[in-house]
Amino acid sequence: MTSGEYLKQLEKYLRKLPQSDYEDAMEYFTEYFADAGPENEQAVIKELGTPKQAAAELMRNLLDKKVDEREAMEKEEKQKEKKKTTGVNVVWIAILALFAAPIGAPILISILIVLLCAALCAALLDMSVFLIAVVGVAAGIKMLLRGILAVSADSALLPEWAFSCWESVFCARCSAYTLQNGWDGCSCGVHVR
Repeated sequence: MTSGEYLKQLEKYLRKLPQSDYEDAMEYFTEYFADAGPENEQAVIKELGTPKQAAAELMRNLLDKKVDEREAMEKEEKQKEKKKTTGVNVVWIAILALFAAPIGAPILISILIVLLCAALCAALLDMSVFLIAVVGVAAGIKMLLRGILAVSADSALLPEWAFSCWESVFCARCSAYTLQNGWDGCSCGVHVR
């Protein structure tokens, strides 16, 4: 089979293609045989297979190409549509935000105030726990010093004048402790040691 016969049979199978694709395909095969030269015609025919196989391969490739182009176009159209939709969505959100401001702003402010109050309560609770601890430590130190002074007074390690103003007197009538030298007496006026 010569290249002319091959192209004639191929032309018969490719007539089903659209005119532009048909012309491009025939031009391609004609140039392919021309570039190979008359001495390599048989090698090219063997490489391409029968005209029916070559036409089927070409149609399959064209179909794949068309499908890919269509998918790319559809994808591009979807992206354009999505961009349009996104712009519309932004406008709607802006409009809704504008109309929701009279309701949303007071709600937002009240939420912020509640959060601020909660933070303030937590800080005051921490401060009160700290102050209770400080008062407890101060009371403990005071009691420790009184205990040390009482033990020291009993063992006569310190002179008597150091404790004279701190001697306490118990009143049996009103059940109160009073300082002997720092106060003139209890409310009932009776002191019992």
